Amino acid sequence: MLGRLKPANVVLTDSVPSAGGWLARASTDEAGRCRAYAHLGADQVLEMVGMPGVGPWLDEHDTWWPGAYELPLLEQLSANESPLRNLLGATAPAHLLMSLTEVDGTALVTESDDGIERPFRIPAGVDTIHFEPVCIRGPVAQWRETLVTAFDRVRHLVGLRSARPFYL
Repeated sequence: MLGRLKPANVVLTDSVPSAGGWLARASTDEAGRCRAYAHLGADQVLEMVGMPGVGPWLDEHDTWWPGAYELPLLEQLSANESPLRNLLGATAPAHLLMSLTEVDGTALVTESDDGIERPFRIPAGVDTIHFEPVCIRGPVAQWRETLVTAFDRVRHLVGLRSARPFYL
């Protein structure tokens, strides 16, 4: 089940037992780094960490688009909610903890407050973005909205007032 998830839209391997839970991770890159993993602990916490892929956009060399991970994650969690709940235990509340890492020196491409899509630099010194925890419990529409609100963290980080992207 964890192997179906894609933190930062990075493909994971099949899950293996790890520290009282389960771990699925991406293959290592040329530099020996693992770009993403998902860990389900015995405490019913699903932790997902991903390093977004980057590329050039206008004057920025290392840009990334939040939609590259937001849309796939929303689709994956909605489609896999039932198997995920079975894995976590149908009666237990579960929490999703998410982080993006190695974002220092990058810029995200999103819509500005005046409606123009452009890159926004991540503030200097910010290497990891931690999103608010999301409780996966109750109707999908309810926790999906909480997840979308958690995604807004990255837009607030770069100073945007209107955080909700058009595609969500």
